[in-house]
Formats: sequence, C-alpha cells, structure tokens
Amino acid sequence: MQIELNQPGALLTLDGCLAQIGWSRQPLLDCNLEAGRCYSVRPFQCLRIKRWDYYAVVTPPSFFSATIADLGYAENLFVYMMNLETGELHEDGLVIPFGNGVQLPRNSTEGTSHFKNEGQPGFPCIRNPTKDLGFLAGFQRRSRSKSRD
Repeated sequence: MQIELNQPGALLTLDGCLAQIGWSRQPLLDCNLEAGRCYSVRPFQCLRIKRWDYYAVVTPPSFFSATIADLGYAENLFVYMMNLETGELHEDGLVIPFGNGVQLPRNSTEGTSHFKNEGQPGFPCIRNPTKDLGFLAGFQRRSRSKSRD
C-alpha cells in the first residue's frame, strides 16, 4: 500500500536519501537537490543533476510542446509544433555546452523558468538555423519540417 503525503517537507535528507516515500495530491516536498549524493567528490555533483520544465498543449488541430532544461553540463531548449491534421512538424532547439542562461525555480509551485542568451565565450551555441517559428525570435535555432506520408 502506498502512503499519501500530507505535510510539506524536504525531498532528500542531509545524507542524500529520500526523506519521504509516497504520493501527494499536490506538490508538497522541497526539491533540495543540493543534498543529493551522486559522487563523493562534491564539485562533480552538478554534472549528474538534471532539472527541466516541460509544457505541452494539445488542441484538436495541433500539438505544441516546449522544454527548458539544465543538464548540468549543458543547457537544452526546444519547442515542437505539429499540425495533427497534416502531420507537418516544426522543431526548434538550442544546446549550450556549459551554459548558465537557464534559470529554473527550486520548486514547481514558485518562481519562473526562463532563458537569457548572453552568449557563452568559448562555447558557441550548437545551431543550424533553417526555419523561423516567430515566437522564438532572438534564439539561435535548429529546425526541420516533416510531413506524414
């Protein structure tokens, strides 16, 4: 039997173990990933922790998806827009090795997720600009368009 969590608390204990195991009807636990213990050498810890926000909207004629991610060793942003009637897909993405422009809130119930591209000296953005979706104005992007047969 699974336990329903009813009280706020930390996700991890100070030694990096799960503080509580169970489920909740709403977000209750503080995402204290700094307490995680993936490596015994603390400076490498940030290379293992992955954080992201994912959003998707589906309507009868279309599907839209966006992700903003901090992978520890790179930042990754991408969007998809698909026409469900024709199968046409537009995809834009941006990968920044060792970037620091992604800002994600500590918890899903507070703060904002955003990206600010100030350029990373010595680490160029990986890109192949071929199509402009408009709402990505200012991003360096990679795109492709596919249609179903």
